[in-house]
Amino acid sequence: MINDQFASRKECVYIGDSTVDAKTAHNADISFNPILTGTMKKEDLKDYNPLSFLNYVYDIIKHKRRNMLCPKQ
Repeated sequence: MINDQFASRKECVYIGDSTVDAKTAHNADISFNPILTGTMKKEDLKDYNPLSFLNYVYDIIKHKRRNMLCPKQ
């Protein structure tokens, strides 16, 4: 649950590895960042307008440090 007191939807990113995750992010009006550690391939998730693709869980930390996970404001 997103509480606008702490962060707006524009400041949130949904990280997932399936089309269900992509649809959940879309329905919640949150940016989506797919991580390719599951069974889905990049081609399966590209139509969901991801911010970027993550290959490994560690990429979450690397991208966050570089401020690449945050949606453009």
